[in-house]
Amino acid sequence: MREVPKVGYETNTGIAEGYVTGTPIHDEHIDLWTGLMKEVGRLGSDSRLLDLGCGFGRFAIPAAKGIGCEVVGADFSEGMLEHARQRPGGDKVTWDRQVAGELTYADESFDAIFMSNVLHHIDVPEEVVADCHRVLRPGGALMFRHGPMELISSNPEHVFFPEAIAIDEERVLSTETHEQLLRDAGMDGVTSRVVDQQPFQTTDEVVRAAEAKDASIYYLLSDEAYTAGLARLKEYVAQHPDDPNLTHDQMMLTVGYKSKHVIIEE
Repeated sequence: MREVPKVGYETNTGIAEGYVTGTPIHDEHIDLWTGLMKEVGRLGSDSRLLDLGCGFGRFAIPAAKGIGCEVVGADFSEGMLEHARQRPGGDKVTWDRQVAGELTYADESFDAIFMSNVLHHIDVPEEVVADCHRVLRPGGALMFRHGPMELISSNPEHVFFPEAIAIDEERVLSTETHEQLLRDAGMDGVTSRVVDQQPFQTTDEVVRAAEAKDASIYYLLSDEAYTAGLARLKEYVAQHPDDPNLTHDQMMLTVGYKSKHVIIEE
């Protein structure tokens, strides 16, 4: 069993506030992902979607509004869930405190499950994927939005905070590992695609996000490493205020589908 560095989402009440304050919500970026969730998850208005590790509802609320399906947002952090409940449109989602890998939902109770940057927090991802497989209906999709190192090593969190590289090399799972986890759980049609995205509109937003510590990696850095990295980022932005490499990046979308075949034991 691996043991990844942990971020104290429950003990540090400021983490949820940092995510909410530092994470920009732009329609074009959110629409991109809700569109992919609808397409890859094969979702319609009569579907039931679980956003596992939903945080403050960045994707759950737009999915409920844009796709029109029933959405359940589940997270371990009560602080995140409290922010989610208070956001505009939060009443369109059912919010649950759940532990990934120990879900209390009934078997075959969801048509799709979406997870954004979750498995790198998990010591035993096999248990999480197996539990997700359990609660999916036959034909249901398990979708991972994640950033393997080959995509995220050029992000500001690693370019300007180089100490973050060794930490994330230890905890971040490769695309191949995500795919193998799905296959080992018995999922069919496993595929991955690179998604170009623009999470930030301006480089000033990138700085504000880092100042608010909108990513878990910032909480795993020493104070000295974080302070030095933030200074490097600010200096670079002052000199290159329009650098698209700061506002644009890539993520991976990996998906598998629960088999519809019924196995009859003799």
